[in-house]
Amino acid sequence: CADLIEWWEHRHDPDVLFLLFDEVVQHKPAAIQRVAAFMGCEADVALVALVAKMTSHAAMRADRGRFNDDALLAPSLWRRRGDVPVPLAGKVRADGGISGQGAEQVPAWAVKEVQRVWTATVAKATGLTTFAALSELRSAELRRARSRSG
Repeated sequence: CADLIEWWEHRHDPDVLFLLFDEVVQHKPAAIQRVAAFMGCEADVALVALVAKMTSHAAMRADRGRFNDDALLAPSLWRRRGDVPVPLAGKVRADGGISGQGAEQVPAWAVKEVQRVWTATVAKATGLTTFAALSELRSAELRRARSRSG
């Protein structure tokens, strides 16, 4: 949470590109163009399409081991709590799905713990009581920026 708070405070700095995962998933071509512009690269239609294809769920699923850090993170958490892990808690779901859908598989105790930590850290620093509130504010900021530039 400390990293999120620090980057959130600098999200408007010209040398910072602040992206939320859901922004990228929901608006991938626009996110690719934002990354390219931030890096000072040209992003024509063909390049955007290629990057979108290479970052698709199908491409990542085909090389899933490169995108799954469950082996490092999840086992110790599950052992501490004594819970059985969900079928897939990694970054690339075998069955596809949509962003946020995995939250349905998170045990209630974990949801409570995440909210407790969020309240004690992120909400205290930003006034945003949930990730949804942070995401909504960020979406509004992006809409305002697009309307000013377009």
